[in-house]
Amino acid sequence: MENEFRRMSRKDLVQIISQLREKNESLEDQLDAVKEQLEDKRLHMENVGSIAEAVLSINGVLEAAQAAADQYLEEVHAMNASSEKKAEDIVNNAQRQAEDIVDKAQHQADTVIRKAEEEAGRTKVQTEKECADLRRQTEVYCSNVQGKIMQVLKEHEELKTLITSFGKTMKN
Repeated sequence: MENEFRRMSRKDLVQIISQLREKNESLEDQLDAVKEQLEDKRLHMENVGSIAEAVLSINGVLEAAQAAADQYLEEVHAMNASSEKKAEDIVNNAQRQAEDIVDKAQHQADTVIRKAEEEAGRTKVQTEKECADLRRQTEVYCSNVQGKIMQVLKEHEELKTLITSFGKTMKN
């Protein structure tokens, strides 16, 4: 019960306290009336002198007091049930809101992942194209360099002979 009150809003608690105060004042008024009746009965008993009449008078006062107590308990139970229902509604609402937040976050995460995968796919295709272009350019460049080296060697046969003899000298 204490946990239920802790979960309730300040406004709801103030409202319950206000209702309990009003009910308490009403019961105090009833109690004062019952006390007044009791005093009247006591005076009546003193005047009557009959024990049987006194017992009947007391029974009426006790029945009124019991009825007031029963009514008070019924109202407390009704207010308690109302408070429990409000608390349950608050918990259910909070749970729905939490589920909505999780769903929204999941949707956003899925969107970010999908966009990242699309970007990664585009980047991969672009990178593969650039690599293929670089390979072709490198092959052309190497072929050109090799051709130029071969041309220089043909033009300078003496250089070739010198390089060849230098290579043989190095091996020995």
